[in-house]
Amino acid sequence: MAKPKLVIVREAGTGSVLRFLEKLDGKLTGKSAEFDLAVLPETMQNLTYRLGGYTKIGNAFAGKEGDFETLIAHSYATWEHMKEGRWNAKRESSDADLITAIAEVLSIEEEIAAKAVEAMSADEKAAQRKDVQVVAVMSRIAQERAEKRAQEAKDKAKGSDTSTLAALVAKLTNKEAE
Repeated sequence: MAKPKLVIVREAGTGSVLRFLEKLDGKLTGKSAEFDLAVLPETMQNLTYRLGGYTKIGNAFAGKEGDFETLIAHSYATWEHMKEGRWNAKRESSDADLITAIAEVLSIEEEIAAKAVEAMSADEKAAQRKDVQVVAVMSRIAQERAEKRAQEAKDKAKGSDTSTLAALVAKLTNKEAE
């Protein structure tokens, strides 16, 4: 299966609508998600236009993997925080991880799990995040992400120049010795 590429398009003429479109192998699939910034509280609208809310919503899924529904679930979580007037809300595990976990635990398609999670209340989602089988899958997902980031950092560090760091340590330790 090809990895979905999401394209951000601002609707011409509407001014406040942000649309995410799925593009596979260079072709639009017809799947989309819309966010109407006009429904945000005024303070969030101001922050959105001044500080890049378009980017904020899109960054919610940046670098993550999965199908369109799974990826866009990250944006919906950020969107809900913004609708509540919270720009920098601390996120629990994302709905995308919950969707993946439920799909795996129940051996169902992620699209079906996504529809179920979307229909859940916050309390129902919280309860599902405490289910031992869901916790196990979500913990594994978090561990896999951490291992991937660690490997990427290790690969990036290979052959890097440490002379600046060594000079700083020498300078600081010599100062302390004086």
